Amino acid sequence: MDDPVNSGSQRVWEHETLLEATPARSKEAEVVTHGKPRPRSCLLKSHLWNFVLGFLLGLSFALLSTLYIISTTPATHQPLPLSVFGIDPSSGKPLSWFNGPCGNSSASARLHSCHFDMLSFAWQPPNCFTPDDLVDETEFMALGPWPWYLENGTEISEEEVRKGESRYLFTSFEWHVAHCTLLWRKLHRKVLNGEPVDGYVADLKHTEHCGKVLRMERKTDKIWETRVWTKFPKCG
Repeated sequence: MDDPVNSGSQRVWEHETLLEATPARSKEAEVVTHGKPRPRSCLLKSHLWNFVLGFLLGLSFALLSTLYIISTTPATHQPLPLSVFGIDPSSGKPLSWFNGPCGNSSASARLHSCHFDMLSFAWQPPNCFTPDDLVDETEFMALGPWPWYLENGTEISEEEVRKGESRYLFTSFEWHVAHCTLLWRKLHRKVLNGEPVDGYVADLKHTEHCGKVLRMERKTDKIWETRVWTKFPKCG
């Protein structure tokens, strides 16, 4: 951009030089300031610098105003739930897995329009279960079919499991591995998208537990060796 300006200035000065050599010089070829002639190019440069200075000052003001607004605007959304410490005495599991907006029973969960998610094996409130979560659940179930057993060894159907009415059930080690890997992906996506995350998936203890599971091998020859608790977590 410097070249056109300079070449333009040069043309103006050459034009003025020719005018100076002409005896009958036009009064429009000069600007008089305090009785002294001032070339028109100087006036143009002065206007240009004023414009640039005004633009920079305006830009600086806009940036400072934006920074001030950002720094003084309180956060309105917290994607992760507040940490809940302690252990539920009846199950021995973290308190963050229970006492959420769905209540602590399947009847209460249905009353609050919650969805029983087969991937997390938890009753999820509407704001914690998105269409993407449904895709995760569908993909997870397609990896099966997963076996389901009561504690006495009685096998039950997937339809019965989907009711979310059992306190806990038993399933395979392979279910456990698939559960951990897909929940990690779900957690990663929700954090990146700024979406609410339930207290079960967000719990660091669950991540640590899944890390151990992925380093393990099947313990026994039993088809079912993983106990899965029905959960009612909070939502961020």
